[in-house]
Amino acid sequence: MSSLEISVSFFVVFLLFFPVLVTCRTNCRVPLSCGSGEPGVRAPFRLEGLHSEVCGYPGYNLSCSSSKKTILELPFSGNFFVQNIDYDSRVMKISDPDNCLPRSLLNLSLSGSPYQLDGRNEKYTFLNCSSASVDLTNISSLYAHIQCLSSSTRTILATNVTTHYIQPLNSSCELIATVSVPVVSTSSEIENFLQLTWSPTPADDISQGNIRRTMMLVVFGICTGLPILIFFVCFYCPWMIRSYRGEEHRLFVPVLPQSNDRLIFSSLGYQPSFISARGGYQPSFIPRQQPVKAGLDSSIIKSYPKILLDEKLRLPNLNDTICSICISEYQPTETLKIIPSCNHYFHEKCIDQWLSMSSTCPVCREPQSLQSLLPSVVSS
Repeated sequence: MSSLEISVSFFVVFLLFFPVLVTCRTNCRVPLSCGSGEPGVRAPFRLEGLHSEVCGYPGYNLSCSSSKKTILELPFSGNFFVQNIDYDSRVMKISDPDNCLPRSLLNLSLSGSPYQLDGRNEKYTFLNCSSASVDLTNISSLYAHIQCLSSSTRTILATNVTTHYIQPLNSSCELIATVSVPVVSTSSEIENFLQLTWSPTPADDISQGNIRRTMMLVVFGICTGLPILIFFVCFYCPWMIRSYRGEEHRLFVPVLPQSNDRLIFSSLGYQPSFISARGGYQPSFIPRQQPVKAGLDSSIIKSYPKILLDEKLRLPNLNDTICSICISEYQPTETLKIIPSCNHYFHEKCIDQWLSMSSTCPVCREPQSLQSLLPSVVSS
């Protein structure tokens, strides 16, 4: 293979695979969602089961629940519902699947994930008190009642320790933990959702306006690949076609006979060629292509044994009642023909036409020849 062929082949492969690569990267930026009303998920995130495995970045995987909710799994804190994703601000709003965010906050850990807390968060102290000793109707406004964590015997309270000192209710309350809690921006009430943010990724750069680089890459690929494709179609393909045809049909250039030359015609099917008696011209004999017959000779086909079916339709094989060629059932008074080498039988007309075009059994594909005809006894 010449250097020109190698170069053209390389560019053709590049031209074929470049759109695939661009399409794969572009599809990663197409927003997909788990269902109606769910946030669109695109790079840097990957929606498992919908996006390709090459999409997204490590740690940015999201999934869909059985109820078609978008799920974020934190390594040490469990699963959360994703309510919204703001790609421009790089903010994700999540909530607790059981609608009890304080329970998740008590065990919240962002270790092993690319996320950090975002929004307004304040330190809250959670208290576990006996329900009998707490009067919720007269409780101070400094304390928030966490209903989803409370029970008939225990009352869970939370208070903001950044602006107020904890006022002991009584000896029946004990400290649970002090954690960061998202609060309403206009007050200190506990929110029912949590906001996370992530560090910029290359995908975020594209979403911020650098998609121009990707478009330039696509334009460059088209401008480079299109001329190569035109060159390949106009020059390389005809050259290949002529090369293959040249092997099968060589051009015959006649040489005028001289004084002692003679014209020889081969009786064996060769094309004529001039031969010089002085040996000055060395001919090349090109055999003519003889038609190849794939089927069997009619004399061989006629020698196959036959069966004439009676009214009782007694077949050699009671389970084989359908001709495999025409897909119709055998009927009384029909003539069948058997292939002795494998004992498969068919309608006479069907197998005659088949063997005239193919030298194999239609069922088992066993090659047929004159040597395969063995004596057989056919009982009617």
